[in-house]
Amino acid sequence: MEINKEDTIEIGQTHNGYFLKNYWWEDSNDDGTKNIDSDITIFEREDSEEGDKEAFIKLVHSLAKHLGFMYDKYGKDNLEVNFNKKGSKL
Repeated sequence: MEINKEDTIEIGQTHNGYFLKNYWWEDSNDDGTKNIDSDITIFEREDSEEGDKEAFIKLVHSLAKHLGFMYDKYGKDNLEVNFNKKGSKL
């Protein structure tokens, strides 16, 4: 597996949800030097019983979109994230 060092994603948990931070290199001058730039998206947990799960689902959908998985209104293989499956012993 080859890692693209031009674009890096960091995912983490905060006290009230999750974050997705994207780093990338940008050419700064004609001299060929590069600077790191970044943006961050916060997925804040709502004060409800399902708030943490909803924030996590938004994080996963945002990550999928960033990696090129797009929602297709008429598609049959869109990403679905849910918590409706019963667990089992390992």
